[in-house]
Amino acid sequence: MMRILQLNLNQCKAAQDLLRQTILEQRINVAVVCNQYKNLDPPYTWLSDANSQAAIWVQGRGMVQERPARARPFFTWARSTESTFSVSTHHEDSLM
Repeated sequence: MMRILQLNLNQCKAAQDLLRQTILEQRINVAVVCNQYKNLDPPYTWLSDANSQAAIWVQGRGMVQERPARARPFFTWARSTESTFSVSTHHEDSLM
């Protein structure tokens, strides 16, 4: 069974550090994240939008079967063998 966590990190370093710990302890397969503190570098499977406002963090090699060819603002997605995940966020300027 796939374990999924969805959260808003509010651009907080401590919250992102706790996310790393929680993913390991709770054996989370996919984290759907908004307002991350920073994007993670390889070896992590971290799929972010062009504005670093939304991301999908996938644990386990080979889980991502398909992903965007290029990053788009405020939206990203990933397809695994079991599901398709997407995350979007808005920018305050885009609401006016």
